[in-house]
Amino acid sequence: PPYSIARATAFTESYSVEWWALLLLNMAVNFARFGPELKAAYDDVISNSSDTNWALFGYDKQTNDLKVVETGDGGMEELAEEFSGSKIMYGWCKVTDPNTNLPKFVLINWFGEAAPTQRKGVCQRHVNDIAAFLKGAHVTINARHEGDVEEKVVLEKVSKSSGARYGFHKEKARPVEPSGPVGSVYKKADIRADIDANKRDQFWTDQEKLEQQRVAQERKARIEDSKRIDRETKERESKERTIREQRDAERARTIDAQKSREREELRRREEADKAHYKSRMEQLDAETEREKRQAEEARRRLKQQEHEHIGMAVRQTKETVAEREAATQQAEEEAEEARRAVEEARRAVEEARAMRDAEAAAEAEAEAAAAEEAARRAEEAAEQALAEQRAAEEEAEAAAQREAEEAAQREADEAAQREAEEEAQREAEEAAQREAAEQQDVGYSQVAEAEDVGDNVYGNVESEAPQPQQVEDDSLYGNVEPTGAMDTGDTGDGKLQATAVYDYQAADDTEISFDPGDLITNIEQVDEGWWTGCAPDGSFGMFPSNYVELC
Repeated sequence: PPYSIARATAFTESYSVEWWALLLLNMAVNFARFGPELKAAYDDVISNSSDTNWALFGYDKQTNDLKVVETGDGGMEELAEEFSGSKIMYGWCKVTDPNTNLPKFVLINWFGEAAPTQRKGVCQRHVNDIAAFLKGAHVTINARHEGDVEEKVVLEKVSKSSGARYGFHKEKARPVEPSGPVGSVYKKADIRADIDANKRDQFWTDQEKLEQQRVAQERKARIEDSKRIDRETKERESKERTIREQRDAERARTIDAQKSREREELRRREEADKAHYKSRMEQLDAETEREKRQAEEARRRLKQQEHEHIGMAVRQTKETVAEREAATQQAEEEAEEARRAVEEARRAVEEARAMRDAEAAAEAEAEAAAAEEAARRAEEAAEQALAEQRAAEEEAEAAAQREAEEAAQREADEAAQREAEEEAQREAEEAAQREAAEQQDVGYSQVAEAEDVGDNVYGNVESEAPQPQQVEDDSLYGNVEPTGAMDTGDTGDGKLQATAVYDYQAADDTEISFDPGDLITNIEQVDEGWWTGCAPDGSFGMFPSNYVELC
């Protein structure tokens, strides 16, 4: 309608030409990145000197960069085995025309049935570019499943595409039969006898009635077919609904049982953790108490040794001071006696002078000089003893001060060590509490994850699953047999492992991707058709069970 055309025109004009060009460029196939490899694979197939007769091309991950997937010399049969049901690929193969025995080239546009629909729409634009790159194809085949690329089917299409349905090397000489007289069935037409208006009108009337009868019969047949299809659809939907409800009920029971087991396991684990934590705390308290007693005993012995050492030093100092005092007192007494002797000598000198006796005076003066010298020496000895006494007292005071300072330093070091031990003990207790809390949180998180996985499986499996879910539904009617088994693949530690048989690409973030031969670990069989596990790249999610085989 004009209104829709106007809206489309306004929408198109709202974006610049550069934007549209950039959009188209991003959607186009890219031959530049792997250009040399692509050209080499193409040349090997078309070359007469190379044994390679097929090449398979695909996209690099989720980009539009075309790359060489595989090449070989096993012909169409070998190439057919390389196509993947979940990917978009292009095959280039050289075959022999069964009619002419001449080499022909076949281009296969493979769009796997399980490939994402959006990706198919984008890659559909690349078909012409691929055909232009792989030029020289005699036959182009659009394939979706393995039946489209069987060697017999491909050779039949190559044979039909040949300009001649024979080969010159197959022709043989045929005998020529003699020709007889040529006959004729010609008879001159009688227009009046052949054309009768009444018969002609009756003929067209009969034809109109027959046409009306045919239309009525077709309408009746369509109505009956529609009713039959509706009836079959309802029956099939009812049967599928019943099977789905049974499967959902079984899955719910399995999930509830798994949740119950996990809760019980979590409860036992919490009790074990609490018992371990309590035992550990008691052990730490006992060790701390024992270390405290040992430290107190060591401090008591050290203080006792310090007191004994200080008392001994004080006693020695007192004895030294007493000896010094005795020596000083003796020196003072000797000095006093020397002073008295000097006084007596002086008095004798004066008496001698008074008597004017020269000899007596000389002797008295000599005795006085000797007494003065003895007094001087006695004073020096007393002063030296006094100095030694003061030095001994100062040394004793310094030793006592050093001992006191060392004792104070040791007490400070012991206090710091006790604080460090108490801090280490507090940190150990806090670490043990954090560990117990983390283990408890891990247990709760495991239960929550299990509940989330169960809810996800119960509510979203059928709505989110793409083609593989259809495969599961088909398997309900006996068309596809699951390859996995529910009672094998145990690695011994309770975890299942499986090997990928087919490649699978995740439809969203809740699923995982893998290629044939990859090992899937930590598998949980949450459902008959869908399991959860870890892919080789470390991602965890859901995947179809019939794409793998348990180890």
